[in-house]
Amino acid sequence: MSEKTVYHGSRIIVKTPDIRKSRPDTDFGPGFYCTEIEDLAMEWACSIDRSGYSNRYEIDMSSLKSLDLNSDEYTPLHWLAILVSNRSVRISAPIQKQSIEFLLKNYLIDIKKYDIIIGPRADDSYFAIVEMFLMNTITIEQLNRALNLGDWGDQFVIKSKKAYESIRFVDATPADHRIYYPKRKKRDEDAVTSFQQMLREVGIEGTYMRDILSNEKGE
Repeated sequence: MSEKTVYHGSRIIVKTPDIRKSRPDTDFGPGFYCTEIEDLAMEWACSIDRSGYSNRYEIDMSSLKSLDLNSDEYTPLHWLAILVSNRSVRISAPIQKQSIEFLLKNYLIDIKKYDIIIGPRADDSYFAIVEMFLMNTITIEQLNRALNLGDWGDQFVIKSKKAYESIRFVDATPADHRIYYPKRKKRDEDAVTSFQQMLREVGIEGTYMRDILSNEKGE
């Protein structure tokens, strides 16, 4: 039996994950969002004034179908297409609308046939970088580099009924907000700082969203 250990950060102990309690407007849609890195779960569990728990689970992967967006067959555009199909984007220019329509038409994967989705996490500070790409402000090369900034880790998302039935609660470890919220805050701040530094170091060369749209039109 092939088992994997995953963690879910929460303000409460979650012995039985329930998809009915998940929000629809998350990165990969409704699901139970976990990580394979316990420290990240500790950070996700805490707010500035509230502690939480890192819930640990074992999941039997032997009969589950996984979509790993980090594999070579996918690009950041596949990840982006799933992201914009689930999260709201502030539309302030025509190119954003064109970009989203292009991504949904050409890169959206049918995630309904997968039990598990693994891919980069887009918290609010990172989603601002996504919006910069859709606005034609940064290149896809810069976006790709930004995915590796900040050490945010991947999300391991349980999507199907079959996957929910394959997960087993092990235990929960308290996460002290006085320790883990500062770590979470610093991780985000370091990522933003690294991204700003990258923008200063990298020139304007590269492939912008407008270039991708122009190639589609044959211009």
